[in-house]
Amino acid sequence: ESRHNLRIYDVVLNPSATITVGNPLFVTVRLENLGEKEENDIKIKVTIPGLGVSTINYLDELNTEIQEEEEDHLRQDNSKQIDLLVRIPEDAATGVYELRVEVEYNRGHNFLSQTMDVNVEGYEDEVGGVQTVVNTDSSSKAAEVGDTVEYRVMIANVGEEPGVYSVQIDGVSTWGEASVQPGLLTVMPDSTGEVVISVTPFDTDESATHSWVARVMLGNDVLTESLFSTKVEAAEVEAEEDSSETLKAVLAVILGILIVVLIVLALIIAFRKASGVEGEEPTSTIEGQTYY
Repeated sequence: ESRHNLRIYDVVLNPSATITVGNPLFVTVRLENLGEKEENDIKIKVTIPGLGVSTINYLDELNTEIQEEEEDHLRQDNSKQIDLLVRIPEDAATGVYELRVEVEYNRGHNFLSQTMDVNVEGYEDEVGGVQTVVNTDSSSKAAEVGDTVEYRVMIANVGEEPGVYSVQIDGVSTWGEASVQPGLLTVMPDSTGEVVISVTPFDTDESATHSWVARVMLGNDVLTESLFSTKVEAAEVEAEEDSSETLKAVLAVILGILIVVLIVLALIIAFRKASGVEGEEPTSTIEGQTYY
């Protein structure tokens, strides 16, 4: 067993081995000590030579396997990991670059290294001289069952050539219908245009909030992907409101009928009383006399 023997156990890239320019790339390096001697002040360096970026960090100590077994302490571990951060330049070109991890220990007498590939996605140059700015009026709206709600997507072309845009919808077909007008929108340089997305929910008995995605396309290229939501109010809510209004109307009609009936009854009673007084024969108050 060697007195000084470190090994790079693993290298993990976060968020992934594919990174967009201008974003940070986190590199996690895990080392293990397979030698007889405890190592101190271990220098770890991460470089991407093709991009001219590098970063350095240090690991204070790394124990041996024997120390890990003998020492009753949580920190006595023969393997540790350390995180390093590199930022991908914003002007980097799209391509595959070599990432190199270099470890220096034993006071600079021992070295080890490992390489891996990183996919860098650069910003595309102006597609046909078109530069686009996308904005929406609102990302969340409410709609009743059967009604249509509209979302407006504003597209500005600040480039030097006309742009032909389209909008693709995903995530609506399971609970409603969606349409886009116009299907193709041509925006001249230094001009703006508007696309209207109409969403109509299907009939349902339950209220719910649905999320869906709208992709703004320039030709076959996806420029932006925006998340929208639609709050659908169930049909039974409408039914309850309609029933309430209908009940009020019925009660009003019944009340009106009762009032009319009462008025008619009052007129009949009054008429009968008047007729009875006029039709009575006068009663003589002179009693019969007896003659002898």
